[in-house]
Amino acid sequence: MARLPGDDRCVDCGESPVKRLAISLLFFLVVSLAVGLLLSGSEFLDWGLAGGLFAIAVAGEGLRFWLGRSRAKKRESSGI
Repeated sequence: MARLPGDDRCVDCGESPVKRLAISLLFFLVVSLAVGLLLSGSEFLDWGLAGGLFAIAVAGEGLRFWLGRSRAKKRESSGI
């Protein structure tokens, strides 16, 4: 996983869930725009294709983020 500036002081700091979400959404935004540009044909950019791919990525990452938070809450509340 890529590190942001200021994270170079520790070897395995681990990213916060929000930072990982932002980095992965930025990656998927760039990939979806590149795919939309490559497959657009005579147009500049196929916005429907790029937007659809990014919407799928946002839904998947949102689900992963939500599942991770709900599992963390379960782990907290299961202690006696």
